[in-house]
Amino acid sequence: MKKTIFSIMALAMAMASCTNEEIITPAEQYGYINVNVTNEPLEENVAQTRATVADYKTWVVTAGDIDLTKDNKVPAGTYTVTAKSHTNMDAALALEDNWGVAYYEGRHENLEVKAGQTATARIDCGKAKNGRITTSFNLAAVFTDVSIEVGRDLTFNKDNQSKMAYFEPGEVSYTLKYKYNGSEEKSIGGAVTVVAGTEHIISVSSNSNGTITVNITYDDSFADGDDQNINFDAATGNQA
Repeated sequence: MKKTIFSIMALAMAMASCTNEEIITPAEQYGYINVNVTNEPLEENVAQTRATVADYKTWVVTAGDIDLTKDNKVPAGTYTVTAKSHTNMDAALALEDNWGVAYYEGRHENLEVKAGQTATARIDCGKAKNGRITTSFNLAAVFTDVSIEVGRDLTFNKDNQSKMAYFEPGEVSYTLKYKYNGSEEKSIGGAVTVVAGTEHIISVSSNSNGTITVNITYDDSFADGDDQNINFDAATGNQA
């Protein structure tokens, strides 16, 4: 009889234990995050209006430490949602054999996600967070072997003047090299102050008198950049 009572009591205690365990472990509640990313492209022949990123899943999009490109289901709570076109600025600059590409980044802070509901993170990245340098060559035949070297050991010349080199905002050094009328190579250094979302154009040209001019301007469709003019004496090929 005592054994029977003990068995019944043990069973009752086991049932109570299981019941208590279910009560003290509530089911985690989830909601969903939809992401709407827009940016102002730093590309040629693109209207300067906000453009919606059609496939943000090629970007790096996170809510806290949750990767939203894999699953937009998240525990209910408040999040900062961040969208980046690349892992970081350095990753964007390393692409295209170090010539780089435009880099975008933005965030939506304090996004509240409620259980069973969908919240929309609207992220306007604005213009690119880096700028770019391009070149143009229009020289008389007496000027040969003309090139412009810029940071990260990139070299522009007549054959690749359509290239675009992207840089973080700040001062970027350049060196113009050339030969004048078969002379030894001459060079002169300078710097471009790169501004985010801005294209800086280094134009090398010569007029009918044979004067060579380096003119650094900016693309008016973006923010203002610095202008710089360097003139050369056509008779000597030296800086005037």
